[in-house]
Amino acid sequence: MTGAIPYLLIPVRNGNESNGRAYGTELTTSWQATDWWRLRLTYSFMNMKYTAPPGVRTDNAAYIPQQFSLNSGWNLGKHFQVDAWLRCVDEVRDGGIPSYVTADLRLAWKPGPAWEFSIVGQNLLDPRHPEYGRAFIEHGPLTEVQRSVYGKVTWKF
Repeated sequence: MTGAIPYLLIPVRNGNESNGRAYGTELTTSWQATDWWRLRLTYSFMNMKYTAPPGVRTDNAAYIPQQFSLNSGWNLGKHFQVDAWLRCVDEVRDGGIPSYVTADLRLAWKPGPAWEFSIVGQNLLDPRHPEYGRAFIEHGPLTEVQRSVYGKVTWKF
């Protein structure tokens, strides 16, 4: 064959041969305290456990967090909204993630039905905290979520 380009084909098999099981629950209650103030309380629980097949070097891992959260929202007049969210998250023992408490805050201005301008602060109680870690990646680093502030413009059409 003239002009044929030589190549090398190396077949690679990639797969996840781990076994796992997960279950959980979430309970939520909401209360419209007044026409301008609403509250929501949430509790969630998740249990995940997985094991690797024989011959694969890893530890059994369990992911068992509990989370409580309280949301409060206020409509301040016709054009302004404030939302606050407080979260308490239990430790992930096998993942090396300690428990933490954090809060988010949102201030929005709606000058008309189609437009919204908002500023949001997330994870405001610490500069950073781990949320994902060693339970899923053996000897891997903890992944930390940092405090952040951002602006958002929404146009509905």
